[in-house]
Formats: sequence, C-alpha cells, structure tokens
Amino acid sequence: MAHYSLENCSPLSNVDFEMTLEGGGRDENAEAYLKLPSEQKEVYAKRMLKFLRAVSMVKRMKISIGFLEGSLWFLKVVSRAPDLSDCQPLRLSNLQTLMLGMWSTRGCLRAIAFLLSISPNITKLFVKSKESNLADVGDDWEAGLSLPGILSHLKYVHIREAEGCDAELKLLSFLLKSAKVLKQVVLHPRSTIDSPDRVRRQFGSKLRALPRASSHIIMRWPATKSAYLIK
Repeated sequence: MAHYSLENCSPLSNVDFEMTLEGGGRDENAEAYLKLPSEQKEVYAKRMLKFLRAVSMVKRMKISIGFLEGSLWFLKVVSRAPDLSDCQPLRLSNLQTLMLGMWSTRGCLRAIAFLLSISPNITKLFVKSKESNLADVGDDWEAGLSLPGILSHLKYVHIREAEGCDAELKLLSFLLKSAKVLKQVVLHPRSTIDSPDRVRRQFGSKLRALPRASSHIIMRWPATKSAYLIK
C-alpha cells in the first residue's frame, strides 16, 4: 500500500491547515497556547515549518488560529538558533490568497506579519477575528521582524468579526503602510456589536489618519451598505 504524506505528494495549489490543542475544540483560546511547555511549543513550531516547506508551491492557503500560533513559536526558534538546518529561510512565492483566524494579541500580529513576509506575491488576505481582546498590543509589536518591500502585490483585504480593537487597527496600519497597490478593504462587524454604524465611523476616522502606501483605497462596510474612499 502506498504511503502518502505532504512530502511525497504532488505539488498542491490549495491547502487547509487545522491545528487544535487536544481537548480544546471550539473553546480554546490564546491563553491555552501560552501555557504549553516550551519544549512542546518548539516541537509544534518545527512541525509547522516542515508542513509549510512541503506546500511551498501552494497558491491558496487557509490556516487555523492554532497553526498561526505555531508560526509565532517558529519565529522564536529561529531567533534563538538562526543557523539550524531546519530553520533556513522559507518562501511561499506562489501564494496568492491567504485566509486565517486572528486572536487580538501581539503574538498573532507577529505571526501574520511573518507569513506575509515570506509570501511576496500575495494579492488577497482574509482574516477572521476570533476573540474579543481590547488590550493594547503595543507600538513595538513589529520589533525584530525584517519586513522590507513586502506586500507589493496585495490588492484586497477582508476582515470578518471586526470590532475596532487595538490589534485590528494595528494590523490595518501595517497593511496600509506597506501595500502599495491595495485597492479595497472590506470590514464585517462582529454580530454582537450594538451599533455597527458607530464602529464604522470609528474605523473610518482612524484609518484616514494612518500613513498609506496606496493612494486609492476603498473601504467597504457591508453591514450598513456603505463604502468610501480613504483619503
């Protein structure tokens, strides 16, 4: 019987990665991952790298929030031992569409930035905010990341379950200042928000104040059927 694995299968154009903690299920959160022993985190990080290397030709990728945490651990592994043979630079040069979940934490922002930095040809980014966390992630969350010249092809950003928290705004700030050909940002508010229009106005005023690499960005807010040019 043939043995199939990511390493010996034909190049994939689409891939979905799902990683959850044993017994975690739908109720797992960022704190559960933070409490894992460092040895276990390092094992997960190296496995994540192995999986990404196996699908380096992929064009569309969807990853669970748990897998995203693995990206963060991988960053820490590399920072401690950059000369490890299994931690050499990774590129997802064919990746055009990335879909992922996001906890509103500093770690998730860094993991997203890492994935974008190794995906030079990405054109579409879809994010689903998974957890309400209004804590400030800090202005130095990008510290130590090498991010020159990224997002040169990103045209479309879609964020679901948005609520206007600090992490969402930090992510948008990062994208707006880096994506030179960004054309459209679509924001779907969290269903529990009492006044979507109020949050839309807050988003709009804050986004207008952010530095932008693209001169023509349309923000769409389907909940109120509104759209306007960020200028």
